[in-house]
Amino acid sequence: MRNNIENLEAIKPPKQTIRKRSNLNGHALPVCETGKLRYRDRTQAQDALTVAKHRGATARELGEDTRRNECRAYACPVCGGWHLTSQARRSVEAVTL
Repeated sequence: MRNNIENLEAIKPPKQTIRKRSNLNGHALPVCETGKLRYRDRTQAQDALTVAKHRGATARELGEDTRRNECRAYACPVCGGWHLTSQARRSVEAVTL
């Protein structure tokens, strides 16, 4: 009986995944520890990037102010998913030690 109680105490409740509504398809996507939306793979991230670019272009054509400027997707070392960023890829020459 004692071992069963100790085993139950050792079991931790599952970590609740935080989700945030996506503009890609309206579905809620998990959020990484970094606070960014986590896309499951490169294809999903590239689709979201395409949608973001089209929406940004439409907003600019309508004269609306937009601060969103995602330009590429990248694999996240923290969660293993994919994220979007507005930062251009750094070239090898730009990184100096």
